[in-house]
Amino acid sequence: MQVDRAMMNRKLLAALKPGASLVIAIIPPRQARRIGRADTAPHRGSILRREVEAAGFKLVAEGDFWRQPSDPRDFSPNRPTGPVDEFVLRFEKAR
Repeated sequence: MQVDRAMMNRKLLAALKPGASLVIAIIPPRQARRIGRADTAPHRGSILRREVEAAGFKLVAEGDFWRQPSDPRDFSPNRPTGPVDEFVLRFEKAR
């Protein structure tokens, strides 16, 4: 998708009240197309995090309940051959 993510993140920030949360769950196969397989679990969504924080959000929590450390990351999440590492990030708009 050709999406201006910086603009989208700024609009999300503007739409939320101070103290509100934005929760982003990265679940294959969508993230493989959007931000790239290399940016999922090992880097804890570093590209996604930088983009959302640049809009003015603050990271307040990371969800590890979908983590699969045994994911070798050597296959496409579109046709997984084993466990697929996933994560959740919670951001907050400043009060």
